[in-house]
Amino acid sequence: MRYVSTNICTLSRTLVLCLTVIGYRVDMSDPASIEHRYLRSAVEFAVAMGVEITKRKAAIAVPRELRAMSGKARIPTGSLGQLRRAIDGDDRFRAVIAAGVLPELVDPIGILWLQRPDGWELRVHDLVAEMGADEADADLRAALRREEKRRRAAEQIAIRLRADVVERDVSIAALHFDVDELRADVVKAEDEAATLRVELVDVRIEARHARDREAAAKAKLEAVSDSVGRATGGRPGGGVRRCSCGARTRRETRSAVAVRGARGG
Repeated sequence: MRYVSTNICTLSRTLVLCLTVIGYRVDMSDPASIEHRYLRSAVEFAVAMGVEITKRKAAIAVPRELRAMSGKARIPTGSLGQLRRAIDGDDRFRAVIAAGVLPELVDPIGILWLQRPDGWELRVHDLVAEMGADEADADLRAALRREEKRRRAAEQIAIRLRADVVERDVSIAALHFDVDELRADVVKAEDEAATLRVELVDVRIEARHARDREAAAKAKLEAVSDSVGRATGGRPGGGVRRCSCGARTRRETRSAVAVRGARGG
């Protein structure tokens, strides 16, 4: 429960009420062990009242520690214990401000701590227990909210990771398809290379056979030429006839070799 900040008009009216009971003294029992944080509203109220009392120059002594907090927008948490002890140590000042405390400015625990009626310690204990339970519930709700945020964040991460996995699978499938096509191209190229190698072997064999046939034809031609030369070499005037007959014989021999070569091919 949050209480509204004090304002000058409200504090002034409260101060007037307090001054009317300045002679009222109560027999305060020892305060219970209350954490400083539960008394923040009461301490802030006491500091604000101390400022107003000082301004009005009322016949009430304001603890020095409270005067040192004048003008500060918020009391530091580390100063709550010192201010609390200062208020506890000045029963008259506490009684004056407790007489005019307002629920709009101070929470129930702070009011009980300032006024201290009979049985106030037990009531404070119950209120602290309730606040502790409320704080525990609030902490639990905050923890649940944090856990829900973490769960949602984890779900978002899981969704992104799943999307990445799907995208990766699609990329892998596309790569597999490309690899299969490349393998098919390689197989086709290997088949074509094998066919070319066979054709090359056949061409080489045919070329070798052609060279063999050419060599054989040349050998036959030379043999025939030698035979014709020897046959015409001993006759008178055979030189001219030898030339004519030799030329004709060489033509006939070439024709015969060509025919045989064509048949052999």
